[in-house]
Parts: sequence; structure tokens; C-alpha cells
Amino acid sequence: MLRLRFLLSLVAVAAVGAVALGQDELSLLPPVDDVLGNRVPIAAPPPSTTAEEPEGIGPPAGVDEVVQEPWYAPDVFLDREIWEGSVEFGLNGTTGNTESTSFRTGADAKHKTACNTLAMNLTYARTYANGRETQHNAISTVRDDWDFCNSPWLMFVKQVTEYDEFKAYDMRLTANGGLGYYVFKNDAAKWTLRAGGGASHEVNGPNDAITAEAVFGSEIEAKLTARQKLESTFEYFPEVAEWNKYRMQSKLSWAIQLDEAAKLSLKISVIDRFDSTPEGRKPNDLDYSALLMWKL
Repeated sequence: MLRLRFLLSLVAVAAVGAVALGQDELSLLPPVDDVLGNRVPIAAPPPSTTAEEPEGIGPPAGVDEVVQEPWYAPDVFLDREIWEGSVEFGLNGTTGNTESTSFRTGADAKHKTACNTLAMNLTYARTYANGRETQHNAISTVRDDWDFCNSPWLMFVKQVTEYDEFKAYDMRLTANGGLGYYVFKNDAAKWTLRAGGGASHEVNGPNDAITAEAVFGSEIEAKLTARQKLESTFEYFPEVAEWNKYRMQSKLSWAIQLDEAAKLSLKISVIDRFDSTPEGRKPNDLDYSALLMWKL
């Protein structure tokens, strides 16, 4: 019994000592308010790395900032108001004692600004007679005119591709350029003279060399009435080395408006091509046609 009381006394003393020791250690800790009041500060976000524009770099006060447009100006180049064009189509034929079919088509496009005109043209013709092909040719033309604004003078470059199955060559490529002069130019009529030089190449022909050529030309456009327009073109291409060898091309067209609302016209045209060196073929080719033309 005495031993049990002694053990209980030891346990009580140990418990009191533990409590006393815990209070002493707790007293050594800082107060809760001090801990909360001395928190470790949260690091501020790093400063912005965006460079600020130094003073005096921007445009002066009262002056609008100039925005440089791209040199090719796609929105201007594709503006429908400075484009015009047309497509044309013609077909005729016979059947009975003679079988023949003739097909002809073409297209024109023109991009025009105050001091520049880009013109493109394509014609294609094919004819069969009694089951035999008697005509098959195509001609594409691209010409760019740069006017000296407020002056009758201009510069031009031109490229022509000719395909004719009945010529001694497969294809003729021509490129030239030079100066032009407006003899007169107004809303009703225009007459342009041209002179310059270039070269031509007959692909897979007897003369496969590149030939240097001069070029002289004349163009007339006239509005005969509100519904009629006449165009005439003449070009002369003498060889630089031998002026007695030359080519000539003439074109005459007459357009008559049939329906203004439908933009439909009747076009009658004649194209004459002459070559002084036909290489065993006839030197002259004359194409004439009557076509329906739709203006775009």
C-alpha cells in the first residue's frame, strides 16, 4: 500500500514538472501579435521590361504621323473603278456540199490611272474545212505605258507572243520598248505615235536566232458617236542588221453598242500580218471577223 502511494506521488511530481517546464519554454517564444506583425514581406513583381519611348522621338506636336503604304498597293491595284475589260465570241459555219466551222474568241483588260495604262489583249482563232484544220492561231499582247504627267510624251514596254500552226515556226516572242508622243488626246479621240527598239525570236523555226528590231507605230482611237467606237493600229518592225527584212501588223476594229444595260456590242475587226521572210509560206495573213462583245 505504501509502495502504491509512493508511485502515485512520483507520477504527480513528474506531471507538475512537465507542465512547469512547458510554460517556461512557451514563455521564451515571441507573442503571437509580434509574429503576425513581422511577416516576411512578399516580393514585389519585377519591373516592366517594355521600353518606354524617349522624349522627343515621336512626331512633333500638331503633326500627324505619316503611315507609309506598301509600294505595290494591292487595294488600289484591284480597284474595279480603274479596271475595264471585255470578252468577245464569234462562230460561223456551213454544212452540205462543204463542211466548215470557224471559231474565234478574245478578251481585253485595261488598268488605267492618271499617269499609267496597263493593257492586255488575247485573241484565238480556229477553223476547220471539210474535216481539215485550215486555221489555228493565238496572239497575246501586254503593254505598259507610263505618261509624263502634264506632257504629251510617254514611255512604253511591250511583249507579244504569237502562235500559228501554219507558220514555219512554233512560236514567235517579241519584246520592245521606247518613247511615244500624243499628237492629240481628248475625251473624243486620241492619236499616239511610237518609236523604239527590241528583239524577236522564232522558236523552232529555220532562223532560231534572236533578231534585233526597231519598232515604229501609230494608234488612233475615236468615239464616232455615243454608241460607236473606232480603233486603228499600225506597227512596223525592220531588222536592225538588214532593213530590207521587216514585219508589219495592222489592226482595225469597229464596235457598235447594241444594248447598254446588258453591255453588249457588235465588233467587226480586221487583222493583217505581213512578214517579208516567210520561209516558204505566204508572206501575208488576213483575219477578219464579226463578234459579239460583252463589256465587264
